[in-house]
Amino acid sequence: MVCIICKNPMVYYFSKTFTEFDLTNVDYYKCSNCGFVASKTHSMMSVENWESLNFKAHSYYNSIDNNPNNQPPPYMEQALMLHIMRKHEIIPSENWLDWGSGEAKLAKILYHWFDQKLTCFDKYIEPEINPLRGGVPSGFKYDVIINSAVFEHVTVRATLDEINDCVSEKGVLAIHTLVREEIPSDKDWFYLLPVHCSFHTNKSMDILFKEWGYKSSTYCPNAKMWMFFKFKKGQIADKVNDINKMIGFKYLFLKDGFMDYWK
Repeated sequence: MVCIICKNPMVYYFSKTFTEFDLTNVDYYKCSNCGFVASKTHSMMSVENWESLNFKAHSYYNSIDNNPNNQPPPYMEQALMLHIMRKHEIIPSENWLDWGSGEAKLAKILYHWFDQKLTCFDKYIEPEINPLRGGVPSGFKYDVIINSAVFEHVTVRATLDEINDCVSEKGVLAIHTLVREEIPSDKDWFYLLPVHCSFHTNKSMDILFKEWGYKSSTYCPNAKMWMFFKFKKGQIADKVNDINKMIGFKYLFLKDGFMDYWK
């Protein structure tokens, strides 16, 4: 098995047995270079089986209130962060796309509370508002691409590149996923869900960050979201400092390169 991030060999890491959605034994492999961990079992599924697994799992989880396996991203905190960065002219104010939006929960919050329109696209779920039907038109770019809770569901590098390819020359990429210094070989780790198949380290994310041409990044612990920029941090450092000073604590962390917040 070859790593989809750095193309280095992956070695067997551990296995977990599931009893849900016709998924049984899953084998996880670890990259010998960047530490990225992926499920070989998921990567070998046909497109039809992968889509069926996602449909069964999400339909079940969404039907149960307070399901611990279906904790949504902090959409309100993400909307607030995006609004603050827009108001301080750190990110463009228009031409936004949520790639992998699901039911468009973030778009609803942004529109209702912050009067911000967010176009929505999802390959498997029809967004309830502002849907982009038929996919992103070839060559069309967006100034803000938001990607919340998608990277952990990706089995091929082409999908990651497809997301980034939608970012305009002056655009920024916002990402919400779990990133650690090292992925644990623990079959009881909370993040091992039937539809989670890719697990990113600081090094694997840094590789993507550099290959895609980004120069600096912010991380907001409240929103659990990174923002990737195509310029050095000096261009927005004063604005980030102003935000942190006004809020009264370090709301945004900024650095040149990938912000490896979770050590």
